[in-house]
Amino acid sequence: MMMGFFSSSPEKEIKKMIDALEPVAELSDDAIATWKGGIPIYDKSISKVFERKLSDFWIDQNYLENKKIIGEKKIEEFELDELKTAITAFWRMERFSYGAWASSIQEGFITKFRNRLIELKN
Repeated sequence: MMMGFFSSSPEKEIKKMIDALEPVAELSDDAIATWKGGIPIYDKSISKVFERKLSDFWIDQNYLENKKIIGEKKIEEFELDELKTAITAFWRMERFSYGAWASSIQEGFITKFRNRLIELKN
């Protein structure tokens, strides 16, 4: 059986994301990225999680529409589908604005996202 084509369970995906984000959430602001020219070089803990494709479990194909529905709701109140929307938007924004990940991480997005995942998991 070819297991690579099947997603793991939601519980496993959530645990993997929580574990992967722990070192990112613990970074100091100046350790997040260094700037050499116009493109930031991110800490390896960030690169490991976000410079490759997210697991299909986390991709929200309708994230632009769903962001509008979420509106001004606080991340601490998000349900799992809303967290998927948020992480998809986060993952894509660096493509359009270099340094967007650094700003969002410094503003606490990853810490809040991870904390909310932990709450939902428990």
